Amino acid sequence: MLSRSFRLTPVASLLVVLAGIVAPAEAQLFSNAAPIAIADFGIATPYPSTIVVAGAPAAIQGIAVRLNGFNHSYPSDVAALLVGPNGQRLQLLNAEGGISFVNVNLTLSSGSTTPLPVPYITGEFAASGGNRTFAVPAPAPPFAGSMQALAGSNPNGVWQLYVQDLSSGDGGSIAGGWSIEFSDFFAQLTPSIPTAFTYQGKLTGGPATGNIDARFTLWRSLTSTSAVNRVAPPVTLSSIAVVDGLLSATVDLGVPVPTDRRTWLQIEVANPAGSGFVSLTPRQPMTFSPIATRVAGLEANTLVPLVAVISGPQGDQVTGSLTIQAPGTLVSNGAGSRGGTLRLVAGNCNHSDPAGSPTGTSQDNNVHIIAGDNTFTGVSSNVFNGNIQFFAGNGQPERVRIVGDNGNVGIGTSNPTQKLHVIGNILASGTITPSCGKLKENIVPMADALDRITGLNAVRFDWTADEAKTRGFTHDLGFIAEDVAKAFPEVVFRDDKGEVIGLDYSRMSAVAVGAIKQLKAENEQLKAQSAELKVQSAELKQRLDAIETMLQKQAK
Repeated sequence: MLSRSFRLTPVASLLVVLAGIVAPAEAQLFSNAAPIAIADFGIATPYPSTIVVAGAPAAIQGIAVRLNGFNHSYPSDVAALLVGPNGQRLQLLNAEGGISFVNVNLTLSSGSTTPLPVPYITGEFAASGGNRTFAVPAPAPPFAGSMQALAGSNPNGVWQLYVQDLSSGDGGSIAGGWSIEFSDFFAQLTPSIPTAFTYQGKLTGGPATGNIDARFTLWRSLTSTSAVNRVAPPVTLSSIAVVDGLLSATVDLGVPVPTDRRTWLQIEVANPAGSGFVSLTPRQPMTFSPIATRVAGLEANTLVPLVAVISGPQGDQVTGSLTIQAPGTLVSNGAGSRGGTLRLVAGNCNHSDPAGSPTGTSQDNNVHIIAGDNTFTGVSSNVFNGNIQFFAGNGQPERVRIVGDNGNVGIGTSNPTQKLHVIGNILASGTITPSCGKLKENIVPMADALDRITGLNAVRFDWTADEAKTRGFTHDLGFIAEDVAKAFPEVVFRDDKGEVIGLDYSRMSAVAVGAIKQLKAENEQLKAQSAELKVQSAELKQRLDAIETMLQKQAK
């Protein structure tokens, strides 16, 4: 609340993710930006890397060590030891980094209890700990059990970082060097932001139109006024335009928000401009998101690259839509209504609704994920309510769609009729269909498979022109699904109208097995009959031979 009769209500603070960690320029941060080369099996260069700390508080309350631009082809070889000027010693890394990584900015903080992930990723975590023996001149173990164990000791003096590769075959570096920071306040991890961001608000209780002055200060604490908890000096913006109570200002703090603690924004307002500043209380917590929050209707559309904010109409009739683009330019010139559409774009994307369409394309509440330079054109008859659509490749059509109303997934088709509808070939190492006996009941043998399957006709055919275009080929062979439905209705699929649209060829294997078993049974029966006929034939031959012998005797 303000102590005067006006109030500033935040509409949106736009904070976007910035790759990497850059520490705030405060007296409590001490850095050595010289790269550390991690040899293939052996000690790093330099060994140790050092930082001289002077003017820090006499007793550590919070401590964070940052390894900037960490690269290694097999980080499970790497161990690191932190040694302080007054006997403090803690093993930061203990050969557990996993697979290779590039340009990781690793923060090890007394404010975190999150174990190091494998593989390492950018963020704030607890130190590994351990009591590994390092090459001299590193001190011998035992070492402290955690960073919290360093609390209360004096940080002033020379700090040393020993890095060692424990096995041959791989190497790396800490390309950006390292830094160490001391504070009296550490809290939970939050993502970092660029030095500049857009602040939007609504002014009530004072003049609704005109100019105001505003002063912004970022703090590490909700209430503390100690300089150690101030991220950066105040930033004053003059003559900010206010229209119908709404204002928007780009605030450049000069330093990013730290990644190893929460922060709060102190806002002071002079309304009208030139009058005395009045502080808003309480301070506003900085909330973070990889996208922006917007008030519907406040802006026609917003294009948000990952490192800056560009606001303004993009040629669409848009309500509350948002595009995140990195990098490139979005050109969207249609007349369609796109309420609530979110586009995630990597590369350029040119979108245009059909010219002359009276209503354009309705694409309410969709997500477009676009990779690579792409042009996609809406069709006035299409209605995409709540879909997720993927575009990839220069000038290529939609690749994948998840339909919002039924959850069907289409690959190569924008109108999937099944849970997974694929136009094209599928290559898989294997598929699993639940088929165990405990899942089934009313089990009976397929006694008439042979009669039914002999009623089917295997045919060669050509797909219609439209279907051949979709499939990529014309000539094919198989069955006619309508004929199969008469003999084996269990293996065909029908649309919502009950019309047969396809069949499951894999289930025909059960039919084939049933027919084969019947053929085998008939064959066994014929073999038995044949054996019996052979016996009878032998008996008849013996009788004929006996009769012939008898006749020959009588003739003599």
